[in-house]
Amino acid sequence: MNEMVIVKDIEMFSLCEHHLLPFFGKVHVAYIPRGKVIGLSKVPRLVDVFARRLQVQERLTTQIAEAIESAIKPQGVGVVVEARHLCMMMRGVEKQHSSTITSSMLGAFRKKETRDEFLSLIHELCDRLWALKRARKTAGSSPNDSNRWSTPIEPRHHDSDS
Repeated sequence: MNEMVIVKDIEMFSLCEHHLLPFFGKVHVAYIPRGKVIGLSKVPRLVDVFARRLQVQERLTTQIAEAIESAIKPQGVGVVVEARHLCMMMRGVEKQHSSTITSSMLGAFRKKETRDEFLSLIHELCDRLWALKRARKTAGSSPNDSNRWSTPIEPRHHDSDS
């Protein structure tokens, strides 16, 4: 077996070791086996092992990738972490909608074509959802389409009322 295995959108919650405030988001993990595979449920458990300690996102990303590499020696490992940090949202710059993305690409994932395949697969659904949201927003802003996404309820008239 030498096809890419991806576990995406793994929920992650951690605590920033600098500010002692939470950061949270999604982790996407991929690997290309070299004989050995790991159970799919082990990947989210591995994320939890490293996330449930004082942590920085950059190290978390690297630790997940290196743990998979040392455990099964795959052809390559790719990890992407997308997180929002309360230290940025509550303190200092107070940016509510910012997120931080980190990645670690080992082995075969250092090759552009492998890395691009992984990144396109994890973001394909996200891109479709954003496109749908934009389309609905655009359609909803037109005066002619104001009721396009909802149907008004008309009052019922009973024969006995007339």
